[in-house]
Amino acid sequence: MTSEMKRKGTHGTPEGYANMTEMCERFGRSRKTIRIMVETGALPRPLKFGRQNLWDRKEIETWLKHAKFATKGKGRH
Repeated sequence: MTSEMKRKGTHGTPEGYANMTEMCERFGRSRKTIRIMVETGALPRPLKFGRQNLWDRKEIETWLKHAKFATKGKGRH
């Protein structure tokens, strides 16, 4: 475990990582919807730390930039 993972952020989550609660708040979706999005590949898979599912915040930011780029120009015709 790296020193970055050892340091705790909010809610006992290692710094640089987002827990399920933060993901729900960030995307405005329920826990169930976040799980479905992961299962279908709509969101990156989280890392497992004990019983927690954690997402690397940098990976989510990168994913969001690419997801927004991929959806540009796909509006209604």
